[in-house]
Amino acid sequence: MIRVTPTILPVDRRHFFTRAGLLVGGGLAGAATSAGVEEYRLRENIATSGQAVGRYRPAGLASTTITYRAPTTAPIVALTFDDGPSERYTNRILNILDRHNIPATFFLIGAHVIRYPSLAQRVAERHEIGNHTWTHPNMSLASAPTATSQLSVAAKAISTVTGRPPIAFRPPYGAFSGATAMVAAGLGYSIVLWDFEFNQHGESAADNLDRMVRAARPGSIILGHDGGTLNCEVVVEVLPPLIDRIRTRGFRFVALSDLLVAGRDSTPPGPPSDVVSTV
Repeated sequence: MIRVTPTILPVDRRHFFTRAGLLVGGGLAGAATSAGVEEYRLRENIATSGQAVGRYRPAGLASTTITYRAPTTAPIVALTFDDGPSERYTNRILNILDRHNIPATFFLIGAHVIRYPSLAQRVAERHEIGNHTWTHPNMSLASAPTATSQLSVAAKAISTVTGRPPIAFRPPYGAFSGATAMVAAGLGYSIVLWDFEFNQHGESAADNLDRMVRAARPGSIILGHDGGTLNCEVVVEVLPPLIDRIRTRGFRFVALSDLLVAGRDSTPPGPPSDVVSTV
């Protein structure tokens, strides 16, 4: 795993502020006091903050990965779908995948799994399952207790209904706090985002298709939705020709887990472009 190390020299904050205060007549000494008070307040409020530190850090936790696109030269891509299952779209998308013999990964909302257990079970028959939280909140400021509840309750619901544990975590809207990343890592999840997506905000089917075919490259992770509040009709309409045209370009659709393995196996030395490790 590649570790990204910031090029910042270690500084003793108290020594720095003391030296600086002597040099500028105490101007920064006040800043030092303020900084100390602020740090104390942050530590006091750590249980309700979105920081990836404090007593909620799982024992032995070292790092996690955030993947947008697998760093591989192999002509492979992965399809992923969020926010399901839903009565309106999930079966239709599954039927398309069946006809084309395509694997995909569905990042399921735990509450939707409980509401539509038979659909979740059908998804799990042929496809991989990911964790997309229990109720789909914005996790950008989530505290550790909130993240733990959202991910753990969803994981239990998904595993109980489908008989399969989630293989990865995708935060709603692609937004997550440090605490959310910490909790996900503690549960054994890497964080998987996406390379490009269906535009479900008014772009025509034809424009979606042309843009996405051009965007495909080795290791791409493609995002669509099979539930939620977005217009998923465009996904249903574009998906069949998208599969055909991406295949025509020489790409093969694989399961997300296989894509991630290919990326780890072929990651070149040096700074990564698509996988970031956090400690």
